Amino acid sequence: MKNIGIADFYKTQEELEQGELGKYTYIKISEIDDFPDHPYGLHEDSEDMKQLNESIANNGILNPVLIRPKNDNRYEMISGHRRKYVAELNGMQDIPCIIKELSDEQATILMIDSNITRENILPSEKAKAYKMRYEAMKHQGKATSSPLGERLLSITKMSQEVGDSERQISRYIQLNNLIPEILKLVDNGKMKLRPAVEISRLSEKEQEDLHEIIQVEGRVPSLEQAEKMKKTSRLGRLTDDRILEIMIEQKPNEQDRYIIKQNEVRKYIPKSYTPKQVQDLIIELLKQWYQKRQRELEQER
Repeated sequence: MKNIGIADFYKTQEELEQGELGKYTYIKISEIDDFPDHPYGLHEDSEDMKQLNESIANNGILNPVLIRPKNDNRYEMISGHRRKYVAELNGMQDIPCIIKELSDEQATILMIDSNITRENILPSEKAKAYKMRYEAMKHQGKATSSPLGERLLSITKMSQEVGDSERQISRYIQLNNLIPEILKLVDNGKMKLRPAVEISRLSEKEQEDLHEIIQVEGRVPSLEQAEKMKKTSRLGRLTDDRILEIMIEQKPNEQDRYIIKQNEVRKYIPKSYTPKQVQDLIIELLKQWYQKRQRELEQER
């Protein structure tokens, strides 16, 4: 079969808007199933979902969704999960659809590409999407005789088609090896992508030990610390004690920094004090302590 790209779908939409194709039809929403293991969340509270809801409530669905027929007289959504969801919220019973006969691989690639450029995609969603697309491309028979060559060829082609660099795509695919608890830290912005990629190379047990230490210490590893853990793991020496040793090592950007818990300080300072007043007070008290200590030392001489 022809390798259909997302550009073909957009061209079809454009033709529909110009009234040149006229091959869409209305299908009952109840007959359309979501794509299996769909990697993208709905993000119901996002601004673009609110705008989509307002648009559909006022104007209906302007662009038909893309579906493919299944063997059980039902349909599978390829592109339009959010429109389908919002249509149901607005009480619609059927929606305009373009029906295409697609192989599993073609359907997966189209489904992934229809949303991969959205701004609010989480790292975990992109990781799952890239992995699904990579597997679909492998199954399309574009492999070379070598597994490594096959991977490089697929990653290179994917980079050309989705716009991300080959290195970045490989990093996102690697994130699928993270345990859910650490992947969540990446999604909420607490852990950067590069350290997360290095951590993903640890065993599941090592990642679980690390997550427990992260919770206790209230910090995530830097890239340097993550790389040190990976190297130690490869030597078979990454115990939970060693993880803790690496985690409490001072990071370069923490030189000459001191962490004082706010709740400990606030017990002795009026709540009306601003952060600047608190800082000035602490410095003044330290200055007084230092002067007193100097006087005591002089008396001892």
